[in-house]
Amino acid sequence: MEHLRFFKTFDEFIFEGGNARVIDRKTGKILARAEKIDLKKFSRTEIVNSITETLKQLNLMYQKRFSKLIWKSDDVISKSFSGSSEFFMDLSISDAEFVSSKQTVGDVDVIVPKEVKENFENLMTSLEGSKLTKLITYLGQDRADFGTTWLGVFKYSKNGQSVNIQIDFEYGDWTEEGPSEWSKFSHNSNWEDIKNNIKGVHHKLLLINLARALSKRNDIVIATPTSTPEKIKLVTGKKGDQTPRLLAFSVDKGLRIKYKQMEDASGNPIKANGKLIFQEIPIASSDYTKNIKEIYSYIFGKEPSAEDLKDFSSFSGLVKLIKKKLSKDDIEELFNFLLAENLFGKKAQIIEKSDRDLDRKVKQTMVDKLFESFPFLKSKSGEVERMADEYYESKWSADWKFNDDDQ
Repeated sequence: MEHLRFFKTFDEFIFEGGNARVIDRKTGKILARAEKIDLKKFSRTEIVNSITETLKQLNLMYQKRFSKLIWKSDDVISKSFSGSSEFFMDLSISDAEFVSSKQTVGDVDVIVPKEVKENFENLMTSLEGSKLTKLITYLGQDRADFGTTWLGVFKYSKNGQSVNIQIDFEYGDWTEEGPSEWSKFSHNSNWEDIKNNIKGVHHKLLLINLARALSKRNDIVIATPTSTPEKIKLVTGKKGDQTPRLLAFSVDKGLRIKYKQMEDASGNPIKANGKLIFQEIPIASSDYTKNIKEIYSYIFGKEPSAEDLKDFSSFSGLVKLIKKKLSKDDIEELFNFLLAENLFGKKAQIIEKSDRDLDRKVKQTMVDKLFESFPFLKSKSGEVERMADEYYESKWSADWKFNDDDQ
């Protein structure tokens, strides 16, 4: 799927918590697995306090070894949680209120400066099997080749009960005050969305396909990256038959423009068969913007208001914007992309890797919310069911459960 070719780590973003393994780095043997935290069994407040204490301890250990803190203060640590973890770790939301909306937690996501990656991983590797606090022992990590995330597994034990907690350390852009606006946005969730069973991944999938749907250009044809004004080679075949889409959104890198207009030596636009010729920009030389206002402006074609920006950061807000700004045809196109590319097509991603039925339920929740918001899409319910049946019976999900040698 095109938009996944330019960032290799999207699977990390949708790799739901509670799936990480502890792998022996010498033998490759799986020593333990992360588990979902059952908040009916464990006190949320006690878990939150233990995780916070653990992060503070890691911060001090890092400082002792490298003479610098990961997070410059305890306040920065509290600002560094992302996704639904921001609300899980926020004790101003009572345990009763949180648990009424979310009974289990798969992982805890915390952002660390990408500049500390090498030193941080050296530290974590040296701490395997170490007791970090009274209640927390660091067991180890999943394979270390994810690139933008370190998947650590920590054992919490109290009163004869224990749970292996997955903490995802996400390497992000940093400012003096903590995670950048982009780092928070690209991994965010919204409390109102969470209460409606909407995940952060649903927001990002909607955003990816919104960029695709609104950046179509019927008035252009595409030339290959190696074309010159004197020798133009147009993209042909299946790829050439598709309507060009100028924008592609990456959860990791931001928004990029995929094509640039070709001009002759005098600066005049070059055309073929009455259409402007645009040239593919190789991914390696593409520029990405992480400025949220710019991303909004590129997608919608106008600058956002403060309310627009607020809506842009949540699933429910995006739905609100789509209702105001998109035509019925654009909404149908967005929905078709979502189904084929991300939910139930041949290359669609698995959101809940360890649970086939839950994966379908999570994806169907997004579909149902869109049906509720855009009733005319309900005419596609039969098609959605057929695609889902085929997807879950296909080779893409034939080996659903983890194997001990799963790579």
